[in-house]
Amino acid sequence: QRRLGTSTAWARPCHDHLVFGRFFVVQVVRLERLRRRALVLLQLRELLRVQWRYHRRDHALLRTRLAVPVVFGLIVGSLFFHVADDQAGARGRIGLIFIATVYCGSVSTIAIPKVVATRAVFFREHTSNTFRLRPYFLAQMLAELPFVLVQGMLFLLTMYWMVGLTGDAAHFFAFAACFLLCTVACFAFAHLLAVLAPNADTGTIILATSNSVFTLFCGFMLPYASIPTFWRWLYYASMYRYPLGFLVSSELLSLIHI
Repeated sequence: QRRLGTSTAWARPCHDHLVFGRFFVVQVVRLERLRRRALVLLQLRELLRVQWRYHRRDHALLRTRLAVPVVFGLIVGSLFFHVADDQAGARGRIGLIFIATVYCGSVSTIAIPKVVATRAVFFREHTSNTFRLRPYFLAQMLAELPFVLVQGMLFLLTMYWMVGLTGDAAHFFAFAACFLLCTVACFAFAHLLAVLAPNADTGTIILATSNSVFTLFCGFMLPYASIPTFWRWLYYASMYRYPLGFLVSSELLSLIHI
């Protein structure tokens, strides 16, 4: 400043204006982010309310969701009724857990027609900028989540005590948490295929084929050592491999301590 011949009194107002300008820009950006966040939350709340009513008012599907797990649980429970604790019983428990895991993927097929049926409404409303993609798909999954959890618990409570699996509270809650997480993952995968598929029939075929591949490479029918080398990557890609391994190891380790 001394070389340029300027005074400090003249430079300070310019610096203050620069600082105020930066502060104003930061505040505007922050307010814009808050406005967008509030808008997304508002859209999520309204879309969640609409999707919840959409699922709750379908009484035929609701009765099917409640009846199928109970009926299938009674069938499985009667087949493996009070399975023994010996070596043959251990094989029976492994088979039971495998059937329960595959059931999670098979029953998730009911989610595809509901998602595809709302596609026309989605394109119309999204084109008119009524809502964004993220709150819509999040609300669609969250609205179905209570029905998925109830459906999984009905099957689990129906067959668990009939079969005679480990009855302590810690093991039961660990078993239930893993089973429900597997159920939610299968329904999320069904939602993904319903969005990507051109129609409901194609999505159902792709989901059935994917479930067959997951079943084949989960390690139950073919152990890892028996799978050809060029197909072993499907062993790690199988959705059923991880819950099957956890549930089987948890159940068999509990038998050792009996």
